[in-house]
Amino acid sequence: MKKILLSFLLCVAVVVCFADEYKDTVYNVIYTYNPSGSRAEVKRGEHFYYDEDDEYEVLIPGSPDAKDEIIILDRFTINGKEYIVDEIGCCAFLAKRNIVSVYIPSSIKNIESQAFYGCTQLSNVIMEEGVTSINNLAFCQCKSLKTISLPEGLETINSGAFNDTGLTSITIPSTVQSLGDAIFYFSPIHTITSLMNEPFPIQPICREQNKVTLRVPVGTKSKYEMTSGWNQFLTIEEIQPTGIISPKSFNQIFDYDLQGRKMLYGVRKGVYIQNGKKVVSK
Repeated sequence: MKKILLSFLLCVAVVVCFADEYKDTVYNVIYTYNPSGSRAEVKRGEHFYYDEDDEYEVLIPGSPDAKDEIIILDRFTINGKEYIVDEIGCCAFLAKRNIVSVYIPSSIKNIESQAFYGCTQLSNVIMEEGVTSINNLAFCQCKSLKTISLPEGLETINSGAFNDTGLTSITIPSTVQSLGDAIFYFSPIHTITSLMNEPFPIQPICREQNKVTLRVPVGTKSKYEMTSGWNQFLTIEEIQPTGIISPKSFNQIFDYDLQGRKMLYGVRKGVYIQNGKKVVSK
């Protein structure tokens, strides 16, 4: 616990150069930006903090302040100037146990360390193509996360990024160039599909790697068998990809509120716009 708190404090120190803040009042997310630049990043969910005993604030799902669905903005405008949100900062949603769904737009390039660490109810992550790096422990202990689609264009998955989640299978995009160790260590992974045609040496990424099935592109099995780390998978199967499914656009999954804000399906009570028509959800 003390180590996590230290990491959190270090993360805060990293973003102090962004002196100004912008609050999205729909999702109670704070963004930081530099007025002299044009980029911004997600700093935190406003209703998370440590108390004096180093305990987490626990919000009751359904309460006015507990947002169980989070949509990250891709940009916002202040005083006529537009800022592009390109990063989810370190520890931004650390231990926000009420979050169930999160939408990550294509403007996001980097998901920093421990960004969603301990979001134990998080089960739905929509990550649009654009993310290039997922850093250490970013989704660690997201125990309800049983499936996720990683987009093409992703280059780096760092140590423990999906450790101790509910993931049972995962597909590694062909564009990945770096994999950290223990990425899925305490996750119940039984199948990994790698779309990389040229495997590079890796450290163990699963706890019992010899019991996990590795699926690779046709014609590459021998390469994986001769590459350090990958050769620890005892079962390697070749597959013929039928086409890479990449989440380039998820606009079809959204309703919109009366202010034109995107709302994930599954919203609670309220008035929304769906297919150009007003819909009342009771």
